[in-house]
Amino acid sequence: GHSHVIPQQMRNQRYAYEIYKALVEKSFNRMNSHNLYPGYFHVGVSCYKYKSKPIYIEAEAKRFKHSDKQDYLRSYAEATWNQIEMPSGYVPRKVSLVWGNLRKSEDLIAPLFELDAEQKYTSIYDIPDRITFGDPKRIFQ
Repeated sequence: GHSHVIPQQMRNQRYAYEIYKALVEKSFNRMNSHNLYPGYFHVGVSCYKYKSKPIYIEAEAKRFKHSDKQDYLRSYAEATWNQIEMPSGYVPRKVSLVWGNLRKSEDLIAPLFELDAEQKYTSIYDIPDRITFGDPKRIFQ
């Protein structure tokens, strides 16, 4: 998880969004450096209004399949931010996000019907054209 308290003179929704984008990129860099892929995402914004009790607005934590496609994850993060609606008169004070259920790439199972999966693994494994039964030297026609 990552979070950032917004400086008092910059507490508005536009600046909160800029901080959010920076936190997303920072989290991608950290996950890439450790070769990790997330399984769910959660966003929260702490807001306050003068002489009122602070509130915490959060986007629903959604689960998804582990993916190494960062473009997909970026669009997912963008869509999650768009779910956050601050009430009138409230300003953001802190932005936080959590990528959870992290897995290492070697622990992931590639989808069976992924288009580029064959390109990834044909150089590693010798995939036979036919599967034999019984005598391994005999090939069924």
